Amino acid sequence: MYIMQVPVLSTAHIRPATGEFLTDEGNGIFGVVATYDDGWFIFVGDLEGLDTFDALSQDLQKVLQWAFDNGHEWIRIDAHVGDIIEELPNYSEEW
Repeated sequence: MYIMQVPVLSTAHIRPATGEFLTDEGNGIFGVVATYDDGWFIFVGDLEGLDTFDALSQDLQKVLQWAFDNGHEWIRIDAHVGDIIEELPNYSEEW
C-alpha cells in the first residue's frame, strides 16, 4: 500500500496576495490546487515540465522548489498547523 506523506508548511512562507492567487487562479494556471478554509493542497509534480513556473510569484516559486528538491509530490500550506521552514522566507508579518 502506498501512503503519501505531505509536508504541512505555514502560510508565513507565502504572501497574502499569493494566497489569493492560489484560491482564485491556482488550479487553472499551474496545476492542481485544492483550497480549503485554512489553506491549500498543491500538487508539485515535475517543475521542469511546468511552463508557467517563471510567471509565478517568487515566494511561491521558492516553496515549490523546496518541495521539489525534497522529493515531495504534494504540499499543504496551512494557516494554523503549518511548520516554519528555516530555509524559506518568512512573511508572517504581512498576514
